[in-house]
Amino acid sequence: MGHTFDNLSATYAATKEFLRTNNPNVIESRADLALLEDLKDASLYALHASSPLDVDFVQDVNAKLSRTAAIEPGVLRTERNSMVRTSAGDYIPEPPDEEKMESVLAAARNGDGNLRDASEVFA
Repeated sequence: MGHTFDNLSATYAATKEFLRTNNPNVIESRADLALLEDLKDASLYALHASSPLDVDFVQDVNAKLSRTAAIEPGVLRTERNSMVRTSAGDYIPEPPDEEKMESVLAAARNGDGNLRDASEVFA
């Protein structure tokens, strides 16, 4: 099975076991454990938050990625200071445009909740 995150070496089975039991001993790498804890915290927040889907919500989710992913957790970047490795090469995204983000999130809030709405938010 392929990897979604750079340098994640935990197996699917170990990841599933960690998420099911919260047992850190099934994850062999500290880096993997930190990433999985970040993703678990962010997803639990997103699933249980009563906040509307807006820029503040996105920043709150990002704030949960404090161990591994966010340079400044909960703060929108103002510079091109992050890089994502993809199979097509490295991608250095522009800083988020808060107005454009809010527009996309508003469209998703007011949409049908279909796959296209979800993919627009993800991208």
